[in-house]
Amino acid sequence: MLVLVTGFTACSSGSDAPISSTSPPGLAGTKGVTEQSVEAPSTSTAAPETTVARAITPGVTDRSIAVVGLASLTHPTGSAHELADLGARARFRRANADGGVHGRTVDLVEVIDDRGDSVRAGDAIERIASEQRYFAVVPLVSTALAPSQVAPLQQAGIPYVGWGPTPGFCHDPFGFGVTGCIEQPLGSQGITADALASSAFVDAVAQQVLVGPEASAPTAAIVGDTVSPASEVAIARLADMVVEAGFEVVLVDGGLPTTPRFDYSPWASRVMTSAGGAPPAVVFHLGQPASVVGLSRALAELEYPGIQVNPSTHDPAYVTNYALRLPLLGSLVATPFSPVQDTGNPAVAQMVADLRALGADDAVIGRPAVAAGYWSADLFLAILQRAGPEPTAASFTQGASGLSYPFAGVGPSTWPANHDAPVACTSLLRVAEETVTQGSITLVVGRFEVVSPLTCVE
Repeated sequence: MLVLVTGFTACSSGSDAPISSTSPPGLAGTKGVTEQSVEAPSTSTAAPETTVARAITPGVTDRSIAVVGLASLTHPTGSAHELADLGARARFRRANADGGVHGRTVDLVEVIDDRGDSVRAGDAIERIASEQRYFAVVPLVSTALAPSQVAPLQQAGIPYVGWGPTPGFCHDPFGFGVTGCIEQPLGSQGITADALASSAFVDAVAQQVLVGPEASAPTAAIVGDTVSPASEVAIARLADMVVEAGFEVVLVDGGLPTTPRFDYSPWASRVMTSAGGAPPAVVFHLGQPASVVGLSRALAELEYPGIQVNPSTHDPAYVTNYALRLPLLGSLVATPFSPVQDTGNPAVAQMVADLRALGADDAVIGRPAVAAGYWSADLFLAILQRAGPEPTAASFTQGASGLSYPFAGVGPSTWPANHDAPVACTSLLRVAEETVTQGSITLVVGRFEVVSPLTCVE
């Protein structure tokens, strides 16, 4: 369940206009949604409704609970979490229509774009903590969050709920990641937790590859881009997990560039001869979508015969766009959420219905950032319900204690245990094509097919 993340734009919760997006995150940039959409504001002039009686609990009035989102809506590399707030708004919309939580609606007042920049993320958190206008930060879906940067939220008594492979969700009683603590802070002693998160990803792949009697372990290459010290550690830990799963690792290369139009042929040539002059059976990609697609295209040109797997290209744009789909055909894509193609999952069906109620189309509904926002809001609501009729920061964290969040669109979590351990679950999709006939026209279209539904490891 090594996870990397993709992109989104704030959406007006009061609009019923259709929402669509066809631009692939991480490569060509994103157009966002329709003209009904607005850029997530970095400031807000209208303060949430307050009363003297509620002043001791920021953001809480007799009628509503104000929350704020923080997300990497845009990113310098193009890989962002566009539309994560749409998922949260869809879940809050249904909760509010059902009467809210203990009679109060939940209002997502604004979503701040940190642009994948740690300084912007830190400034936003400082602002949220100092203004004392919001009860919680939800969704928090940032690529830039460092462990030290969440300290102001804890000091101000502001819970935060979200998703991402960031150490900010680890070891903080105020932080709740829907997939738990995925990535331990560098230098921490929690290596086993990170290894468990890696093993969910690797085990799902191994079940597809390690079938039948083998004379020898299948060979594997691990390639990625080390855009941060944490990503270097992630690649090393992934290599350990691949070996433990029964593969022979013949190449570990974390030096890939993240420029979309870069010439990846030298790296492809190295991969193709890494198994004693022959190509490896499996290539594990761990990096930004640009490097995954770039190297996959170079490998396709060299007619690589094996299996490629990555946790980055699970956005629908990678199957609807022919130029992107072609090099990825046959690849396995790992995602920490139950895919929208898993129509037998009632929780996923409900999420799809909630998003369609806001006018979202299939291209938007399938985005992982949308799911991240939705399940962040769902977990927040589950904890808020247990916080009682007069919610405070203390009652929120106390309400979370003992909560067993059920298996739904994400794996099950138990609190406070998952402050320190990941929810180690992964589903696998395959990039595929199918022929569709519309009248006298026959089209070849791309699609994701479910190879393995969301499965968790102990």
